[in-house]
Amino acid sequence: MSLKFQCPNCGRMVTSHTMQAGEITLCPGCSQKIEIPDDATQTDDAPCREAHPAAPPPSPTGRAADVKQEGRGASRIEVTLWHSVWQGNHAWTIPTVTINGRRHYCSWGEHLFEVEPGDYEVTVSYPWFFKAHGGMASVRVSVGPGETKRIRYRPSISIPVRGKITVE
Repeated sequence: MSLKFQCPNCGRMVTSHTMQAGEITLCPGCSQKIEIPDDATQTDDAPCREAHPAAPPPSPTGRAADVKQEGRGASRIEVTLWHSVWQGNHAWTIPTVTINGRRHYCSWGEHLFEVEPGDYEVTVSYPWFFKAHGGMASVRVSVGPGETKRIRYRPSISIPVRGKITVE
């Protein structure tokens, strides 16, 4: 869920994916500190936009996903893309989550990817000026049947430095 509200200083519509009403954030339009109002509109986050939407879902072998076995829940990778309010310059970027070579362009916040059980390499980066993959960081995870692996990414304070990625 996201909170959507209008900046009282410049009138720009602001969307917050990680903060709650009453917290202070920076407006991406005028860079002024603003408080998220109690009457902010709650919206459902749109799913990530895939780089190649016609491609089959990710699988450890690269083949199209098989039919899931009955009685077993879906396997998932949950990726949380987080930056602090003091890193407001990141709010203007669109992070890229790459799972076994398949790119997804996502907003900052939480994203859930259904995958087949197996081994995956998850890479997160974001564009920064002339660098296509600023703050790039990777992690390898093994996902079992019906299991959800939670991955958290936070960019470094210094843009060209590798971000921090952890498996929870």
